[in-house]
Amino acid sequence: MQDMGYVIKKGKYLSFKDRQMQRFIRSTSISRDYSEAAIKYRIKNKGKRQPSHSRKVYDDKYNFGKRKRLMNEIDSAIRRSNTFEEFITDMESREFEIKQGKHLAFKRSYPAVNSDNQPRFIRSKSMGYDYSEEVIKFRIENKEEYKQIVQDRVKNIIPVKEYDNANIKSWKNAKNVSLRTETTLWVVKQVLGRYGVSFKDYTESKIKFNEFELFGALLESYDIQKSAIKATEENLANADRHIAEILNIFEADTLNKQASNDTINNWKTVKNRVQTDLVRLKLDFENYETAKANYLSKDGYGLLFDTYKNFEELARNVWKQRKDADIHKWKNRQYEQYKKEPQTVKHSRYNDLGR
Repeated sequence: MQDMGYVIKKGKYLSFKDRQMQRFIRSTSISRDYSEAAIKYRIKNKGKRQPSHSRKVYDDKYNFGKRKRLMNEIDSAIRRSNTFEEFITDMESREFEIKQGKHLAFKRSYPAVNSDNQPRFIRSKSMGYDYSEEVIKFRIENKEEYKQIVQDRVKNIIPVKEYDNANIKSWKNAKNVSLRTETTLWVVKQVLGRYGVSFKDYTESKIKFNEFELFGALLESYDIQKSAIKATEENLANADRHIAEILNIFEADTLNKQASNDTINNWKTVKNRVQTDLVRLKLDFENYETAKANYLSKDGYGLLFDTYKNFEELARNVWKQRKDADIHKWKNRQYEQYKKEPQTVKHSRYNDLGR
């Protein structure tokens, strides 16, 4: 490159400039394949027969994102910790600088590999809600519950791109069929269960729903869940306000020190309980958002609604008519069956149906 008239600057980044350029150009700004680490990798492996998984090895070694590495480190630290303090200590032992305050943030104290320079802190919540501070505390205290939440999580429909080849499109379409089925079964189990519709009756076709009715039921539950989250956030803000008021009283009145401390501890206990409930609601709400997005996706159920301009309003109206008529009759029929043969109906909610 020097023989071709380029001036080379080595350091944190490899940069080039010739006589016609006014400033240096970093090799990484052209492409990752021209970074110093990638060039050394190609020189080292020049002439060698590459295995079929060489691209994956290359990506894992050089192109593995800083956020993905940090997410893996956090997951590993959570598995090894029983308290949030142990988690912080574990992350510090992995050579991470930690900033606690309004936001929890991490930064490598030293570059683990050549391409792992991290000059700035990365906020944990920027990697997703599952890595925010309150959810990390929840994951440490409720490992098995969180594991079950992840297993039962609704998966997103895979978008089919125009430039995908025939094999990729075929695979995505086949995968989306199974994902649509899983989404429908989740709506039946979690949403329609609130109205007394059992999963067994749906799978055995004793009671049938079209896609509008399922989507309308999902929208109604979506609104209920959103209202519950808003109410819980208001309760959390109320607890913070009470703690702040008691602290102000405590500063003015030092005689009732013990009484003030007891009151503050009680409100902190209430705050922790409300915070845990809020995390559970938000983690569960992700399923509702994913299911709704799947219904509205062009590769999901979207084709069913393309001919309707106000399909959400239509779905709500169709569900309201079904709920006011058929569901009520079906509940009464189940209750009549329960009165005749109680052992044939196992659900305890039927005790109050029809009364």
